[in-house]
Amino acid sequence: MYKDHFISVILLAGGQGKRLESLIPKQFLSLGGKLLVLYSYEFFDSLSFIDEIIIVCDPDYRHHFKGRKKISFALPGKERQDSLFSALKKVDDDSDYVCIHDAARPFLEKIVVEKVIEAGICFQAAAVGIPEKNTLKIVDDHHFVTKTLPRKDLFSIQTPQVIKTSLLQEIAKKPSIPRVTDDVALLEENHFPVKIVLGSEKNFKITTSFDWLIANTLVSS
Repeated sequence: MYKDHFISVILLAGGQGKRLESLIPKQFLSLGGKLLVLYSYEFFDSLSFIDEIIIVCDPDYRHHFKGRKKISFALPGKERQDSLFSALKKVDDDSDYVCIHDAARPFLEKIVVEKVIEAGICFQAAAVGIPEKNTLKIVDDHHFVTKTLPRKDLFSIQTPQVIKTSLLQEIAKKPSIPRVTDDVALLEENHFPVKIVLGSEKNFKITTSFDWLIANTLVSS
């Protein structure tokens, strides 16, 4: 199904990695002898059904990206949403769907990407997620529990997230857009359904020093 559509990848690599306490943005640190960002970049570059890749990163790091596909660059914004809209301006006019991915998630699997793209085509918006294992509670300002959420209804959301290009462009033009922390939330805020595709625990986001330790263990095993 996805082979009949023009698929653009937006690779978000503009973060500063402050929680990892590194002077260099984490996505440009070496993981097992290769820059973290190149794991996902080279993965998408190898997929026949991906037509272009737009990389959001500081201009100082653009020289790291060499591949077979058409690539474009966009400047990072103040927040994730700003970076997404910056990249959206660079997509090809023929683009049907954008597949948005965090550069800090290096352990992608082809079957998961195929499934989320297929779901995005069927439903206009889809995201990868895994069932939440922990019990989650809502607390007040004094850290007293106000509500326990039913775990069976909860998913931890990952990337890639796939959205119909024209739909996302339409939302980006609106004069007032709520600030959200993931991409498909823009669709949720505009009352569009979002399909969740089962992901993998390996597809975690490297955020902390402990995450980095786990990632190094995986690439060396």
